[in-house]
Amino acid sequence: MNAWLKRWRFLIFVLGLATALRVTLLFFRGTLWFDEIFSIHFSSLPWAEAWRYWTLETNPPLYLLFMRFYLMLGDPANPFFTRLPALVFGLLGVVAVYHLGQMMFSKKAGLFAIFLLALSGIHIFTSSETRAYTLFTLLAILSSYFF
Repeated sequence: MNAWLKRWRFLIFVLGLATALRVTLLFFRGTLWFDEIFSIHFSSLPWAEAWRYWTLETNPPLYLLFMRFYLMLGDPANPFFTRLPALVFGLLGVVAVYHLGQMMFSKKAGLFAIFLLALSGIHIFTSSETRAYTLFTLLAILSSYFF
């Protein structure tokens, strides 16, 4: 166990730091704003109407489809609840960028990449919004990884 902890200590530290920064912002973010309410509203419409709006929306409908099922689990009026998927996608993006950097270059490059992403202000901010930004980031990283 000690060798495992020694091997992964920096990764665990950076993930802990990334989580702490994102959760702290999530708690102090305040109420939902227009685009977040848009995501919640158009995820909650009846299916026929939802598909019509999702095709007009400039963002692809994957996040809205995900939110449609996620919002059934809890209170859509709770900002913490509705912003939680973005936080999870953001943290998964941090892990994915480590694997991408490790695969393309080296373990040190992967650790440096997650350190930069963990401290990236825009990534921290988008990890606390009820929008698709962190999902798109995660999918872009994964597409590069699997390419």
